[in-house]
Amino acid sequence: MEENEHLTYSILGLVFTIQPKEYLKILICVCIGLVVLLFSFIFLFNYEMTNADIPGGTVAGILLAYLIHIIKD
Repeated sequence: MEENEHLTYSILGLVFTIQPKEYLKILICVCIGLVVLLFSFIFLFNYEMTNADIPGGTVAGILLAYLIHIIKD
């Protein structure tokens, strides 16, 4: 795969483009940021995790990373 290669996906008539290497870097940074944020709320504010925190955080991280990826281009 070349450095500037774009992959294109079409879902329900919408076209999504992605640069896999760039997106992966952003996704890792976003996930680390969300984990740090979660642990800071747990230790500083005595937050108790629910059953929705892990799956919701995963989906939110993926979407946030894609949004940053789109805005960065």
